[in-house]
Amino acid sequence: MSIDYKYNEEALINELQEYVDGTYKQHYSQNKFQATEFIIDGGHGEGFALGNILKYSQRYGKKAGKNRNDLLKVLHYALIALHVHDKEHADPIPEQTEGKKLREWDEGGRWKPSGLSGLTSIPEQIDREKVTPRRLPDKRDKRYNTRAQVLVQKCTDPRKWYADKIGLIVDIISEEETEFKARDNGGHVNFISKRDAVRV
Repeated sequence: MSIDYKYNEEALINELQEYVDGTYKQHYSQNKFQATEFIIDGGHGEGFALGNILKYSQRYGKKAGKNRNDLLKVLHYALIALHVHDKEHADPIPEQTEGKKLREWDEGGRWKPSGLSGLTSIPEQIDREKVTPRRLPDKRDKRYNTRAQVLVQKCTDPRKWYADKIGLIVDIISEEETEFKARDNGGHVNFISKRDAVRV
């Protein structure tokens, strides 16, 4: 069945695929490790991906005008956020077998089995019975993360010390009424406005 897309989705998805493929060919991924992998493995993937979605959404139309690459970056970080979600919630990645969908969305945003009639076998890696759920520790659980942290979402004043930390998670010392007290790269005590950051 052919779908008549109203918003050019098929061509745009192909463009996104080419963009993502291009990021794997750039110089920083030649060593097979990107900083993103270390951030995800450290348990900060969700905040990192969502922070970058905010960063590039807010940047669109301001830096280099209406730059398509900013929108492609938003979509790429959304894909990374989906990957982190699936990893943290042990949702198997949907696969295709003989042109039939093995999973569809349910109301809660999880995959549900569908279209399984007529299939002789389900690939082992996505058979729900054989998937071992692996949950990462909740970063808000004090047993796993004793440091207080904030996600820098924006910076209203480009002269502030955290202007280059948008989308990053920063350790804080304490929380004041309108600011978070933190240490900058030089080890000096500094403040982050609560308008610019949220607790994680």
